[in-house]
Amino acid sequence: LITGGRPDSVNLLIPDRGKEELRSGLPEKTIPRVEGGPQQEWLRAIKGKGPAPGSAFDYSADLTEMVLLGQMAQRFNARLEYDSVNMRITNNHDVDKYLHEPARPGWEY
Repeated sequence: LITGGRPDSVNLLIPDRGKEELRSGLPEKTIPRVEGGPQQEWLRAIKGKGPAPGSAFDYSADLTEMVLLGQMAQRFNARLEYDSVNMRITNNHDVDKYLHEPARPGWEY
């Protein structure tokens, strides 16, 4: 039995003699493995040398935005109306000011 959340720092809770028995019950690998890991997959996709990454960036940014706005609505106990094009909360200016941090000089966008 292995515990821990990181593959590079696991804790083995069963003796070595149980490893083979444990491995024999694993299902077949059906998902293609990425050579070089997710970072290399991402770089290859940027360079046009591979398929799109398994991470679906086409919807993940919108999903993250929605979840974070939900957290703001919960924190401020308010219904928020959001203009996604201009990235502004339109019905509560007190909450809207927390959407953007002031940029440091020279880092404005």
